[in-house]
Amino acid sequence: MKNNILLVLAVLILLSGCIEEQSIEELQPEESAPSADVPSDYSQTNDNESIKIATFNIQTFGLSKSSKPEVMEILTKIARNFDVMAVQEFRDSTNATIGFYLDAINSLAGPKYDVVYSPRLGRTTSKEQYAIYFNKEKVQYIAGSGFIFDDADNVFEREPYFARFKAGEFDFVIANIHVKPDDAKAEIRALGSAVEDTKKIADEDDFIVLGDFNADCSYYNEDNKEEDFGAGYNWIVEDSKDTTTKSTNCTYDRIVITDSAMEDYVENYDVFNFYAKYNISQSLAEDVSDHYPVWAEFYTDKDTD
Repeated sequence: MKNNILLVLAVLILLSGCIEEQSIEELQPEESAPSADVPSDYSQTNDNESIKIATFNIQTFGLSKSSKPEVMEILTKIARNFDVMAVQEFRDSTNATIGFYLDAINSLAGPKYDVVYSPRLGRTTSKEQYAIYFNKEKVQYIAGSGFIFDDADNVFEREPYFARFKAGEFDFVIANIHVKPDDAKAEIRALGSAVEDTKKIADEDDFIVLGDFNADCSYYNEDNKEEDFGAGYNWIVEDSKDTTTKSTNCTYDRIVITDSAMEDYVENYDVFNFYAKYNISQSLAEDVSDHYPVWAEFYTDKDTD
């Protein structure tokens, strides 16, 4: 698998000069044969009554990181633990890494995944993209529903990305966000307002707001989160959780859901500690990311809104 990954990456780099900036769209990768090198972690094949939705800041994910086979091996295995995974911090002006990661995920045995993603965002030359990977056998992306919030007041460094999905009877909207650390308070306040504005036009009450909120430690006083974000929302990840791979103990990564979506929430969430799960070195864990994924589970057969 390592040689295959490097070969694909080399082709992508050669083609990068021909890749134009893309707007939001679905990628349609070619089918890949399952790899025997890395066993699939997918364990929900026989469970059609719930899905696991995760958020993962994959630190500075671009051509450099994707050229490291040992890092890609862990990242590929991680994705297979979830039916939906919202990713932050793609940094690749060629747009190659998003599709390369999808191909790696689909090289494993099990259901095929797809991805929707945002344009590159940011006020400076250091721009990022959001992406949402999903298991096509259990989750459907509602075509044309993805959009970037219109940040008329220019509050966000990277505006939140909204997209609508359906899994069984469960219809929901995901809002993917990477909050700027130094502006955490202002952006968290604006994020609550952005979701409220979107609810008015979405004809949907089940919203799952997730991402790297930088909502702890020196950046933000987490005691203020409910007041800053607004009423009618539930912060799933407890403030005591550490979502970082390094020596810090901070709850940066969050999942916030509307009261309506609480009817579909299984009351089951956790931080996915891939360092312990895959018994890897601390240095490799930090090469993968400075964040752990965080996930929550939702019923797919109880939606009533």
